[in-house]
Amino acid sequence: MKTSGLKTFLLTLLISSTALTGCSFSGSSDDEDETGLDPDFENDEEVDEEDDENIEPVPVIGPLGPGASTLTGFEQSGDLDGTRDVAMFDNPVNVLTLADGTILVCDFNNNSVRRIEATGNVSTFIPPGHFIRPFGIIQVPDGTIYIQSDRSVNNTQSGSMWRVTLQNPIPQLVRDESGRVRGMAEMSDGRLVVVDYLRHHIRLFDPATNEFTPLAGAIDQPAFADGNGSNARFNTPYDVVVDDNDVIYVADLSNNRIRRIENGVVSTMAGDGVPQSVDGPSSSARFAEPKALALASDGTLYITDTLTGTIRNMNLATGSVTTIAGTGVRGFLDAENPLEAQFFGIEGIDLSPNEDFLYIADGNGGDNFDFHRVRRLTLE
Repeated sequence: MKTSGLKTFLLTLLISSTALTGCSFSGSSDDEDETGLDPDFENDEEVDEEDDENIEPVPVIGPLGPGASTLTGFEQSGDLDGTRDVAMFDNPVNVLTLADGTILVCDFNNNSVRRIEATGNVSTFIPPGHFIRPFGIIQVPDGTIYIQSDRSVNNTQSGSMWRVTLQNPIPQLVRDESGRVRGMAEMSDGRLVVVDYLRHHIRLFDPATNEFTPLAGAIDQPAFADGNGSNARFNTPYDVVVDDNDVIYVADLSNNRIRRIENGVVSTMAGDGVPQSVDGPSSSARFAEPKALALASDGTLYITDTLTGTIRNMNLATGSVTTIAGTGVRGFLDAENPLEAQFFGIEGIDLSPNEDFLYIADGNGGDNFDFHRVRRLTLE
């Protein structure tokens, strides 16, 4: 059937006006949906069939290639499983790569953990109904996966720690009131280093007792100071990695520094507190709100700078810092040359098993913008 004469007239007027101004139907406003058409028109089953050509199709992603590319996800948020070119996320914040190449994604606003197979197919590993806003995630050698969420569905307190296995993906609550943990890493004795970004301190978690012990920093005292244990100060520490010698590296976001903890003593690896992305030796390199870390077997530390949307690396042997991806302007753009690509959220990263790719949770950083992708960076 046809629309009424009034609706046909209004739709024609809208299309004509858009053509004259050079605008498209991709924008949205308070009274428009993502097609740019009034919702009453889009939902009316009697709209003329010829008007369908004016509705912009759902965007698609290109094939995976070298450089920086989109593994899966779109500008739009959603909660949809399927092949990599249809799956949707809502602010993916962290990634964990398993030994077989499978990737687990903390889908923050969907309150779930998703799974990306080596084929690119996306499924839901842990559905909603257990925790609220998952972020920290790590797998230990016995196969146990620990997940830290901002809280459980039955708890309004700060933080919940969970454990799960690939064989039994039903989360078991380890404890509530575990803090707002973002980064986790394992020590050689099996204890986990956990970073509480909200309370500005770093603790050790013992899976055998489910207890926390202080390691460095002071609770609720954001500042900057090197020193031993509780004499040191952090300001929004966000992620952590541990090397084979149990040396701990911390992304100290609001201090714009990379810190090091060895035998409980905190020192500064690089950065002087000025929020800039500057390459060079550790003595002069600068960072702009570093968030995510990943450590390669050759001693290369990968770091995300969230203010500039860049990905950096640091040679731990020499201290040299180099930008390997990003233009310095936040946004979205895939590119064969990584330095021409753009990133936005980059809150969580992990290396592929053979370390030839870096996987990146490129969400919106909590800013409620349209960035909901998992990206892949080819490493040379």
